[in-house]
Amino acid sequence: MVATLLTGCSSGESDGDQSPQGADGANSAPGNDGKSGAGVETFDAGAALATQTVTLPKNPEDRITLAVLSLTVQGKVMVLRLAITPNLASKSDSDSVSLFSSLGQTTFGPTLVDVENLKEYGVISADSGGNWSSNDVGTEAQNGTPLFAYAYFAAPEDDIDDIDVRVTDFWPAFTNVPITR
Repeated sequence: MVATLLTGCSSGESDGDQSPQGADGANSAPGNDGKSGAGVETFDAGAALATQTVTLPKNPEDRITLAVLSLTVQGKVMVLRLAITPNLASKSDSDSVSLFSSLGQTTFGPTLVDVENLKEYGVISADSGGNWSSNDVGTEAQNGTPLFAYAYFAAPEDDIDDIDVRVTDFWPAFTNVPITR
């Protein structure tokens, strides 16, 4: 959908000039000198800190692979990045699968548990009523393809190096996930 919106924009230049490239061949915005600091976040499902394959509670033939990609403190927040690969036998390989369906019809709301200091961190809630996390219905991927999800939490109150990550209450937690500062 983004590509459609972008190709629908016209600058009055020929089609070949709509995606200017820098010296390294990468796409860049007109007038961008490369010093703005802006960029695009990258995800690599193969570079996970920890992974587990679990079955969905309502259909044991449906499996998903959960991968913790990173847990990073950025100022006052901590950002969890996950790759979730649905391998649902109940769907065809060409079907699109939402984050909600991948989690067994469960709302996406991971928690972080600091066992040492007896603290739990939930996803930050926005004033508008939403959460600082991936939309569990709007985040989709093709069956068998990783979908990437994120959630923001308050930065840890204590000086800790790792924490447990619970994606749902019915699957095992990822333990001792390192926190990058």
